[in-house]
This record gives sequence, structure tokens and C-alpha cells, in this order.
Amino acid sequence: MGTTKSPTLFVESYHSPLGRIWFAADNEGIVCLQMPSSDGKARLLERLSRHYKNPNIEDRGKINAGFLVELEEYFSGTLRAFDTPVRPTGTPFQKKVWRMLRKIPYGKTRTYGDLAARLGIPQGPRAVGHANGSNPVSLLIPCHRVVASDGGLGGYSSGIEHKRFLLEWERRNKAGPS
Repeated sequence: MGTTKSPTLFVESYHSPLGRIWFAADNEGIVCLQMPSSDGKARLLERLSRHYKNPNIEDRGKINAGFLVELEEYFSGTLRAFDTPVRPTGTPFQKKVWRMLRKIPYGKTRTYGDLAARLGIPQGPRAVGHANGSNPVSLLIPCHRVVASDGGLGGYSSGIEHKRFLLEWERRNKAGPS
């Protein structure tokens, strides 16, 4: 998956209950999101450098403002699905998996095996798991909603504690604000 000529990318952050979430957008959608970590911005920039040659990084793009509102609504318990456009870089198979992930309802989960079967590859839960782990815009493409067939959480590239938090958050808020 080589690099492409970079458009201007707008980088911003949001302070969530998990910590600071960093994200980057071009003029058409979110291209990368980094869940909280001690070096979140550096990790985001490193991930961007894998896909964009010499990215021109600026603050505040037009996509970012709307996404910040949606993040605030999600973490206040009122938003069930993000409308902000996403533009993840990935293989055709990864993008197929990611489209399916966006169909998993808020507060619900699916197994890796269920998704593989729906994709017509019943022996492919590991391939689905790999595509899941490669998702560059987690939260918007809700890979945290995919769990192991034995009921365990499975993996999460941003840390299992973040996955647990997001699943519990959505379960608590599924009925809407009180």
C-alpha cells in the first residue's frame, strides 16, 4: 500500500473521557484517528507518513469542526452514528470489511466469524480481524463492536481498555439520555 501525493491535512484533537483523541482530515473526510495514548499526536503523524509523502499539516479544517461537534455528542451519550465522511486508506478487502463495520448498530456487537460469514469467507475470521486492526479511523468505523466468538473482547489496536470502555459506554447509553 504505497504512499500517495499528500493533500493538505488538518490535524486536531478532542479531549474525551478516554483522554485526548487526535485525528486528521483532508477537505473531504477524516483520514486517520488516533485513540488516546501518551504520544497520541506523534503516533498520528507517524501513521499519516505511511500513506502520504511529506504531508502538509495544518490546524482546523472544515471537516474537523463538524466532527468535533459529533465527538461531543457521542461522548455526551446522544449520538448513535457519525455522519462525518471518512476516507480511510486501505486495500479493497479492508474497505469491504470497514463498510460492514459501519453497519453494526450502536450498542451492539458482532463476532469476527459472523462478519467473515457475511462476507462469504466463513473460514476468514482472522482476515476480518486483521482488517479490523488496520482500521485507520476507529470510532467512526466502529471496530470496537467486533468481539471474539467465545464472548471475549478479542483485540483492539488502541488497547483493550479503550475497547471495553467504548462497549460499556454504548451499552449504558443505548436507550438515549436520561
